[in-house]
Amino acid sequence: MTDVIRSRSGRKESYDEDKIRNALENAIMNAGFNVEDKQQFIDKTVSNVSRNVQIMSEVESEQIRNIVERNIEQDKQMSGDSSISEAWNNYLK
Repeated sequence: MTDVIRSRSGRKESYDEDKIRNALENAIMNAGFNVEDKQQFIDKTVSNVSRNVQIMSEVESEQIRNIVERNIEQDKQMSGDSSISEAWNNYLK
């Protein structure tokens, strides 16, 4: 399992899937959705991130963001709703 995340500033910290979950929940709430209504999306996205980074000894935070954004894009295509995508982009600013 990945135990080191390197941020853009170069700081290293342990991988914590709760940080990804919290970021997604904040973006979803900012998009006007109830977190419980999007729990399946959140769980799937966190699982995909964990599965992807698990094989790496070190991962950059940008790589994690890319995985999250791919999941958001897939959800947008399936639902036709871009509000989570827009909220995520605003969250990253």
